[in-house]
Amino acid sequence: MVHTQQQNNFQERFNGTFRRFQSRQHISNPDSPLIMGFFVYYNFVRPHSSLHKRTPAAKAGVIIHGNDEWETIIGNASLAARTKEARP
Repeated sequence: MVHTQQQNNFQERFNGTFRRFQSRQHISNPDSPLIMGFFVYYNFVRPHSSLHKRTPAAKAGVIIHGNDEWETIIGNASLAARTKEARP
């Protein structure tokens, strides 16, 4: 895989955003559920200027319906977990 300067800039931007989040939340445990919440927020809720104020999920074609994006994401995850548990 060839890495371009633009790809590196995107990665460095994410790294900086994540480091600021960790320090503000005082997260020292790498298994903290807050870290997974950050990834969900970053990829599904937070608009990105480099994507013309769209989320990475929207850019990839993942559409989240509803007025409350967090509620929709949590509801979908809960439904998927229950569906998975119900399978033989």
